Amino acid sequence: MKVSLKVSGMTCANCARAIELTLKKLHGVSDVKVSFELGRVWVEFNEELLSLENIKEAIESLGYTVEKEDGLREQLPVVKYLLIGIAIASLIKTFTPTWLTASLSKTPLAYPLISLVAVPMYVCSGEDVVLGRAMVDVGFTTGQAITFMLGSSGVCLPTIFALFSFLPKKVVFAYSAGWFIFSILTGFVYDTLFFK
Repeated sequence: MKVSLKVSGMTCANCARAIELTLKKLHGVSDVKVSFELGRVWVEFNEELLSLENIKEAIESLGYTVEKEDGLREQLPVVKYLLIGIAIASLIKTFTPTWLTASLSKTPLAYPLISLVAVPMYVCSGEDVVLGRAMVDVGFTTGQAITFMLGSSGVCLPTIFALFSFLPKKVVFAYSAGWFIFSILTGFVYDTLFFK
């Protein structure tokens, strides 16, 4: 059985990781994905070995609250960003001319441009890998794909909006700028050291 739970109280990646590790230890859980930005936990488990109540209790034992939901309406923000990501990956792979990627990938300006493109996208649970692979397939370097994956994971719009709900604007700006710079530098350094 697969379930999606709305969980309040998560404020960072460490919160998400704590829930993920706790649930993965439960006998009967086969897969767990957690997004603190969206306040969501997705769990796949064997109903014969574990109940939904056991999963909720495990989450709540960590100090988080599993909330009641209205159903499909709660999923719409996630679907919107996933569709945007899929559309962008399709456009990149289908319509990007190889001469453009070849020339763009050779300039240091590619790294900040890629990081900027990554910001409006929401990726989690491996979608960044699919999009990064599409970039490599059309001629971008591995470091540029790393820049995209870090930028889209750390500074995506859902994260920024979630941060505004509880952090001062200056802190959100510093966080966003830090991820932006980190993603650029990591990709650039990777390509400088390992790209041949």
